[in-house]
Amino acid sequence: MYNVSASAPDITPACSTGMRAYAGRVCYAGLSGGLVDGDLHSPRMSSYILFSQLVADPSNISACYQANDPTDVSTPGVVDTDGGFLRVDGAYGIKALVNVGSGLAVLATNGVWIISGGSANGFTATNYKSTKITSSGCISSGSVCVVDRAFLYWGDDGIYKVEPNQF
Repeated sequence: MYNVSASAPDITPACSTGMRAYAGRVCYAGLSGGLVDGDLHSPRMSSYILFSQLVADPSNISACYQANDPTDVSTPGVVDTDGGFLRVDGAYGIKALVNVGSGLAVLATNGVWIISGGSANGFTATNYKSTKITSSGCISSGSVCVVDRAFLYWGDDGIYKVEPNQF
């Protein structure tokens, strides 16, 4: 005989503090690192980016999940147009998201990362990558300023400018 009981829900208090349109989707970041009723296996959402399904109509804007039923044997998988989440490994305290070239810059308290497509096809729910470009973090979302193809932000020890190069 097995004893089965429901586990306590993991709740992240507060909503996202930043969002940005990217690759035909809406991305959300800046979630709290706090946790209510979690355990050692509960995710700390402060390093996560949630992304919506490919936006075809307004109902897709908040659909950060896959369209197919994951328990359906015939179509269980994630497809390119699905929503979902990605963990930006090492990023903590995400302050802002900025469109830069063909990527999405993630500005956190401990550095800046670029999220982009994992191939020439661009960002999809099944094909993306995260690349850290600096360990100089951002102190406030209000300090971010976009100028042409570059952006500037305040860090602990100065003002930084980030812009795409030929690579």
